[in-house]
Amino acid sequence: MKLVYVAGPYRAETGQERQRNVLRAALRGATVAKHGGMPVVPHLLTRGLEGAAAEEFWIRGTMAVLGRCDAVFLVEGWKGSVGSVDEVAEAVRIGIPVFEDELALARWLHGEV
Repeated sequence: MKLVYVAGPYRAETGQERQRNVLRAALRGATVAKHGGMPVVPHLLTRGLEGAAAEEFWIRGTMAVLGRCDAVFLVEGWKGSVGSVDEVAEAVRIGIPVFEDELALARWLHGEV
């Protein structure tokens, strides 16, 4: 089974906006599962742990998780997120595919690409 990292905005001005970002990432994760991939949604891995460690800890940790995944699937608005832009750059650097389009991801998951 392929692991697909979901990258998108997390940080926000308000808790309500952050929750909306988490929900959007979770929905993208559900899309990954629908097509047979195992979603890895860092938004859900770290939610509720804010303040438990320095921000740099979480950044290093999520990059380590990304490095163990087979692909990245992007959430709408990812270009406005410094963290997501860095995650895409890391994925490109280590040679894993990055998808914005659901159909392209589905084809890749089913070995059609």
